[in-house]
Amino acid sequence: MSVNGIWKVEMLGPYGWEAVSTAFMEDGRYLSASQDHYTVGRYQIDGERIEVTVVNHPHRQDRTMFGAPGAQVELTFD
Repeated sequence: MSVNGIWKVEMLGPYGWEAVSTAFMEDGRYLSASQDHYTVGRYQIDGERIEVTVVNHPHRQDRTMFGAPGAQVELTFD
């Protein structure tokens, strides 16, 4: 299975699904960004499962999805 390409990233929040960024996935490398943050990391494919590990770097101080405003956060999701 190949997931190389440009992807729209959405997360389920308190008000429903929210578009949070655009991701670029290529040969195990994961990069994404929005007006509020950017993430850098890697992904692995195991059959039909994809595991992504990134470090999130926020740009803004007033609204954060993870942790304290201004803090870098390491995330792993599948």
